[in-house]
Amino acid sequence: MKQAKAEIKKLSNKLEQNVDKRTGELPTTNEALGSEIGERKLVEAVKEAEDRIRLIIDTIPTMAWSLRSDGVLDFLNQRWRDYTGLSLEEAIKDETGTVHPEDLSTALEKWVAAKATGEVYEDEMRLRRADGEYRWFLVRVAPLLDQHGNVVKWFGSSIDIEDRKRAEKNLEEAHRQLKILSRRRVKVQEEERRHLARELHDEIGQALTAAKINLQAAMEESDPAKSKRIHETAAILERLLGQVRQISLNLRPAVRFSAKNMPENLDPEIQTTCFRIAQEAITNAVRHARSAQIRVELSHENGNLRLQIRDNGRGFDAESEQAQTTGLGLVGMKERAALVGGRARITAPRGKGTTVDVTLPLTSQSENHHFEK
Repeated sequence: MKQAKAEIKKLSNKLEQNVDKRTGELPTTNEALGSEIGERKLVEAVKEAEDRIRLIIDTIPTMAWSLRSDGVLDFLNQRWRDYTGLSLEEAIKDETGTVHPEDLSTALEKWVAAKATGEVYEDEMRLRRADGEYRWFLVRVAPLLDQHGNVVKWFGSSIDIEDRKRAEKNLEEAHRQLKILSRRRVKVQEEERRHLARELHDEIGQALTAAKINLQAAMEESDPAKSKRIHETAAILERLLGQVRQISLNLRPAVRFSAKNMPENLDPEIQTTCFRIAQEAITNAVRHARSAQIRVELSHENGNLRLQIRDNGRGFDAESEQAQTTGLGLVGMKERAALVGGRARITAPRGKGTTVDVTLPLTSQSENHHFEK
């Protein structure tokens, strides 16, 4: 009996010791449990944040993706997958499969350069849609850098610019057709001037000359009283004949250029363009700039014809709206040069005169396409 009581007491003491030990471990256990609960909440919060960010990325109205630091694809948003009809795994197997073959080499060259320098990549290219159609996109890829400037990740986006590219193409076509119309207008003007000049010279000029000759003959046969009036009439005809000749010359001048190294048989259209620009510039210098001196230089430089007209007039703001619309012919000079593939630059600082610098090809650059009505 005594032995049993002793055994019970021994067990009781051991139990109390275990309880005391466990009780002493409770704060540490509670702390560990709290830490574990906190970590679980943090993981859940991070996952919730990631899900929310992924939802935003999948919802934004553009195609987005990310790549590892070495450029390997690791994420595609829903817009990208919907457009291409590819899964992430399929896209990884053929990362350039959606790029138009004609754009691929340039795109790869630029991408390799961007990866090597860690700079932002930007290019326009055509990407294949799930149904096989290609559309134009503006593709941008930007690096995420660590504190040492090393690339950690790449983030990219593709913005659909198909409508913009079509609008640009339509605008280019409209500009091309407008250029053709402008050239035709100038050509028709020159042809009409040539016709009028010929009519003035051949018909009216000859008629006036014949009338002058008849009056001179009549003057010799008439008495002095009548002869005086006939002489006055002949003088009027002489002045009129001179005016007709001048008008004829202005309408269709006999253009011949002479300058150092000037090629033989210069394109007639280039000659006419050169003359009309010089004519307009000189008229402006005399009429508007109050110039006392005008210098015209013509040269053959680097396979082009260069025309420079300088005056010492009062100058003006060549880029102002007033200068472009007050009849100075600035737009006309630039247009004439552009129509044959040349360029006209006009500088006119106030008080320092005006310089018209024109560069023209030796042969008119005609359009290769027919105008569409």
